[in-house]
Amino acid sequence: GGNAMTSPELAKGFCQDVAALQNLGIKVVVVHGGGPQISAMLKKVGVETRFEGGMRVSSSEVVDIAEMVLCGSVNKQIASSVCSAGGRAIGLSGRDDSLLQCTKQENKDGYDLEFVGKVESVNTQLLESILDLGITPVVSPIGTGIDEESNVAYNVNADAAAGRIAGELKASRVLFLTDIAGVLDKEMKLLRNLTVKQIDEL
Repeated sequence: GGNAMTSPELAKGFCQDVAALQNLGIKVVVVHGGGPQISAMLKKVGVETRFEGGMRVSSSEVVDIAEMVLCGSVNKQIASSVCSAGGRAIGLSGRDDSLLQCTKQENKDGYDLEFVGKVESVNTQLLESILDLGITPVVSPIGTGIDEESNVAYNVNADAAAGRIAGELKASRVLFLTDIAGVLDKEMKLLRNLTVKQIDEL
């Protein structure tokens, strides 16, 4: 999560862990966010932003800045830090080789989120090819439109992108580095384990 990566110590430790796992022969895909970094840049350039239902409403201008921050800065910092820690990593955007193909995400409450994307398909062949070379893909969650919208960029929630990529790759584990406590029950207590049946009951 972007909030977790605002601490240099946490970021360094995370990249060292990725390199260590890689050196043990474990294939790792990193999907990162960058909400605080995007917010800081939007403020710096004077572009207003707002959230609806926990999602950033993303005009084309907001997506341009999100893409600049995520793909040009955060992504390269993480890939470089994994390499500096003794691993191998390459930074990718969800737009590269149609890695994250998206449609416009509809908000359940009827808000127009503009260019917020819902991942419809993942180019797993690209990720698997990179993983087979012993390299960790570091993915920024800016997706691409489909067919006649292939030139449209979409801002994708990083947690949703990570979950979709993990599912498509049939990953044995998916780990979220976040400043959010986790899934809470109705009494607002943290659920340490969660089954599919329990999800349906929430």
